[in-house]
Amino acid sequence: MRPVGNELLQLYAIRKGGLALVLLASTVAPAWATWSEIGRISVHDQGERFMRDLTVKRPIEKLRLVATGGDIFCRSIQATLSDGTTQELLQGLLHDNNPLDINLRSTGRLVQILTFQCGALARGVASVHVLAN
Repeated sequence: MRPVGNELLQLYAIRKGGLALVLLASTVAPAWATWSEIGRISVHDQGERFMRDLTVKRPIEKLRLVATGGDIFCRSIQATLSDGTTQELLQGLLHDNNPLDINLRSTGRLVQILTFQCGALARGVASVHVLAN
């Protein structure tokens, strides 16, 4: 026997609600990933871009960069991998307290060094917090 009237509406609402729940769970799941801070780079505002290296020596699939203390402009952020190749990660602006996630294409290779060529846009010192997933 086929549902009619209110039964049909209830069945439709249950199906749509279930689909919405599945979609919500699939979009929230990446936020549950744990991040661990692997370092911090301090930069100044003296008009030049400072070169800073962060020694990592571990496999990383995803990086999260968070600027604190002001916006930071990066001419280049690069990853040097265990096989000697380099991968350009970012050329541009990191906004204050606005996390930026970067997927690495290292596929099993260790990230040896992260090289930052960045400078703070405002007066004083700003920092880039580097987290790995």
